[in-house]
Amino acid sequence: QLNRFKNLKPKEYRAIADCLELMDDSVDRLSKSVQEMKNLGRVKSRDFLFHINNVQTWASTALTNGNTCLDGFADKSMNGKVKDSVTAQVANVVQVTSNALGLFNQFANNNRH
Repeated sequence: QLNRFKNLKPKEYRAIADCLELMDDSVDRLSKSVQEMKNLGRVKSRDFLFHINNVQTWASTALTNGNTCLDGFADKSMNGKVKDSVTAQVANVVQVTSNALGLFNQFANNNRH
């Protein structure tokens, strides 16, 4: 995927490659979370907490992945359009993921059996 980008500095290339890997993992974990939430209505009460914890763990990991991606661009030598573009997009993903996790945590707290 990175072959289409020209003139990347080595640090930018590594940071973007790491972000792509982290975001790919996050998509997998959030997809699992969505599937797990779909199943919540069908689980027996003793399994409810197990499924709640799965969603919280996977969504938290996705959030951590986003923050780790942003950390990869913290080096002061990385400035410019690439950093600005990637960090703006990832910061948006982090914010949306954080909001979703907050809403889910509220749901979980209200529905503990």
